[in-house]
Amino acid sequence: MRKLIALVFLLLSGAAILYVLTTPEAAPELDRRSQLAPKPAADPLSDQTALSTSSPPLELPKCNLEEGYVSAQNCRSCHESQFNSWHQTYHRTMTQAAGPDSVIPSFDDVQLTSRGRDYHLHRQGDEFWVDTVDPAAEMKAYIAGQSDQVSRLPQVHRRIAMTTGSHQHQTYWMQNPNGTMVQFPWVYHIDSQRWVFRIDSFLSPPRDTVTFNIWNMKCLGCHTTGGQPRMNPQTHSMFSVGEMGISCEACHGPGATHVQLAEAKDERHLQAILDPQKQNAAESAKVCGQCHVISRQKDEQHFLAHGDPYRPGNDQYDALREVVMFGEDRQVTQEHFPTMVKTGFWPDGTVRTGGREYNALLITSCFTEGTGSRQMTCTSCHSLHNYESPSKLIAKGKTGGAACIQCHAEPEYTTNLAQHTHHPVSSSGSNCLNCHMPHTSYALFSAIRSHRVQSPAVPDSDAGVRPNACNLCHLDQSQQWAAEQLAGWYDLPLPSLSPVDQTTPAGANWALSGDAAQRAIAAWHLGWSGAREASGSRWKVSVLAE
Repeated sequence: MRKLIALVFLLLSGAAILYVLTTPEAAPELDRRSQLAPKPAADPLSDQTALSTSSPPLELPKCNLEEGYVSAQNCRSCHESQFNSWHQTYHRTMTQAAGPDSVIPSFDDVQLTSRGRDYHLHRQGDEFWVDTVDPAAEMKAYIAGQSDQVSRLPQVHRRIAMTTGSHQHQTYWMQNPNGTMVQFPWVYHIDSQRWVFRIDSFLSPPRDTVTFNIWNMKCLGCHTTGGQPRMNPQTHSMFSVGEMGISCEACHGPGATHVQLAEAKDERHLQAILDPQKQNAAESAKVCGQCHVISRQKDEQHFLAHGDPYRPGNDQYDALREVVMFGEDRQVTQEHFPTMVKTGFWPDGTVRTGGREYNALLITSCFTEGTGSRQMTCTSCHSLHNYESPSKLIAKGKTGGAACIQCHAEPEYTTNLAQHTHHPVSSSGSNCLNCHMPHTSYALFSAIRSHRVQSPAVPDSDAGVRPNACNLCHLDQSQQWAAEQLAGWYDLPLPSLSPVDQTTPAGANWALSGDAAQRAIAAWHLGWSGAREASGSRWKVSVLAE
C-alpha cells in the first residue's frame, strides 16, 4: 500500500517524490490516481546518469489577483496602524522568498549528515543552495525497496526557493526541474540554533526512510493567503497565492470590493470586508479555524485543482473541509479517520496536536454553552493587532486569568481567588489557565496549552490518557494524591487508579513509561517554571537522564 501511495508523485516530478499522506483514510483516492502513474525502473540505481543534476530557473508562486486580492501594501494606505502591528507578527513571515532577510541560519559551508545521507549547504551571494541526495532517485529507490542503497544515489544541486516559519523553527523548499517545490529534509530549530533532521522533529516511530512533502499538496493552504494548488500532473504545476505569508486578506477576506467602494466614498465599503471581532463567536472562530484545525478534504482532487473555496465571511467553510471530531461518536470517528484519531487526539477526545485549537474550542462549554458576549471565541483572548507580544498574540489586558474574568467576574474568581483555588494568589496554582487549560498539546518541541477549557480532574487509569492538570505542576506527587485533593476541595469522586498511579510520582511515571506524547509532555513540564515552583528541580535530573 505504501508503494502504491508513493507512485502518484511520479506524475508530479517525472520520477518520484513522496508527500506524507499515507493515512488509511486517504488511500482510496491515492490508489485511483496511482493507476495513471508511469512505472518506475526495475532498478532505480541503474539509470543514475539519466537523472538531471542541473538546477531549474527559480519560479516562485505567482501572485493571483483574480479573486479580488489586493495585498497588504494596498491595505496599508488606509490602515497604517493595523499594517504595522501585523507586520511585526510571525504570521507575516510564515512563507517568504529565500534571501538574506528571511533565511535565519548560516549556509556558509555547512555539512549535515543523517541516515547515511550527506547534505552540503552553501551560499552564492544572496542565493542559498544545497547539495542533496536527489529526491526523485531516493523515491524510486524507496518504491523498489532499495532505500538501504542510499549511498549509491546521485547528488543534485538545488537552490532554496522559499522558507516556511520564523518563530520556532524554519523549513526550506527546493525547486525540482519541473517547478515543483519539495521540502528540504532538514529544519532549523531557532531557539537552540541547531539543524534537526525533519523526521526527527516530530513524535513518530524511528525510521530511516526520508519522505518529501510537496508544497502545494497541502502546505500552501495555511502558510499563504489565498493559496491555489492548481495541481495538473499532465502539465506544469502552476500554483498561485493571493500573497506570500498570512496576510490581511487571510483573515478579512479579499479586499478588492472594499477598496473600490472606499475610494468611491461609498459607505457600503464597511460591509465589503470582514472584521472577525464583530462577528458572532462561531463565524469569528472559523476565520482562525480554516488553519488551526485537524480536518480533511472531502474532495481532494477538487482541492488540488481549485483550492479551498472558503473565504472569511462566506458560507463555504464546510464545502470541502470536514473537521475531525472525536468524542461521543468515538467509534464512528475511529472508523473513518483512524490515523488522525490515533495521532491527533487523546482518548478523551481532546486534541493533542499543537496548532489545532479549533477542534478544542468546538467541544469547550465556554463556546458551546455561552451566549452573546459570554460565548468564548478566538478573539476573546487573542489579537493580531492589539497584542502583548507577537509570540503568542495574547490581547493586551488578557494575560492569564484576566481573560477568564471577562465572563467569570464573581468574587470567588477575583477578590476571593485563593478560596477557590486553594493556592496562594501569586502562585502558578492560582493562574486559571494552568488548571483549566494545561499544556497537553505538543508541537515544535514544546508543550502547548490545550484550548479545551475544562475543570481539573484525575481520570481512571488507562493507557495513553491525557495527563491531568494537577500533576503537571505536582510532578513529584502521585495521581492518587491529586485525586484526593480534588475530592476534598470540590467533592469530586475518586477515580479508579492502578497501584502504580496510586503510589508513583506522576511525573516520573509519565516520563519513563508513558506513550510518546505523555513522555514528551512530561519532559517539557520537568523544566517548566510552574512545575519547578510546585515540585522542585533536583530530583528531575535523574528522570530526564533516563
